[in-house]
Amino acid sequence: MKEIKRTETRYILKHVTGKYFKNTAFATSYDAFLTDDILQATRFATKEIADAVIQRNKKAKFKYAGEFMLSTTLMDCNVVVLELNIDGKLYD
Repeated sequence: MKEIKRTETRYILKHVTGKYFKNTAFATSYDAFLTDDILQATRFATKEIADAVIQRNKKAKFKYAGEFMLSTTLMDCNVVVLELNIDGKLYD
């Protein structure tokens, strides 16, 4: 058994509705990209990457309805900090 303890900082996107952005393969509605569970939120290693995801979608051109839903959802998001305190055990 190996004990693991560390703190990691990640950046996630918070939608204006108060929910968090998560990526999904099948977009059937705008809610498909949103979750209340913060651990399901898509995490980015740096704030710059998270900001770039939002900015890139503001200039996107859409071919499919799913792309439009994704872009529209991302435009209403802001970057927030998620600090994870990891305390676990690894069993080999």
